[in-house]
Amino acid sequence: MKRVKLWVIVVFTVVVINGLLLAFAMKQSETIPINLKEAQEYRQPPENATVIPAPGLITFPFELSLETSEISVSKGQSQNVTITIYFNEKADLSLTVRAEESMLPELPSGIMVCLDKTEIGGKVSSEVIVNVTLSIGSEATSGTYALHIFATQKLSHGYAAIGVPLQLMIP
Repeated sequence: MKRVKLWVIVVFTVVVINGLLLAFAMKQSETIPINLKEAQEYRQPPENATVIPAPGLITFPFELSLETSEISVSKGQSQNVTITIYFNEKADLSLTVRAEESMLPELPSGIMVCLDKTEIGGKVSSEVIVNVTLSIGSEATSGTYALHIFATQKLSHGYAAIGVPLQLMIP
């Protein structure tokens, strides 16, 4: 009888602890929506401003350079654009392309993007060129789309991402 009571107490304790850990994990994984248009307004300093970097802010060990900031692709066609990553320090990155309004990787219907490299390791004073192929399906809606190519670096305390804008026009 004492063994049964002991097992009931042990099982109850394990279930409660698992429930608490699960609740904590779910709270930690909540996503916070970010409006990128508002965030961009604060990225650019006003004209004639002197920018003094605040201590503790992230400085990226790489720079991104896009061959062009605008591209026009007709329905049923594909076109390439290149992004060059200059490494000031050794870093490992991952590349993604997203619509400006979304932090999710989904792009508008009919717009497909293929990166020839998505995981990149760079050495000090090196550069890596990545080809980006934009393909437009016949079901895509004509218009102008604000896309961003993001390079994300894993840090010891999280992730840091920097992006370059690419305006896609579908006639």
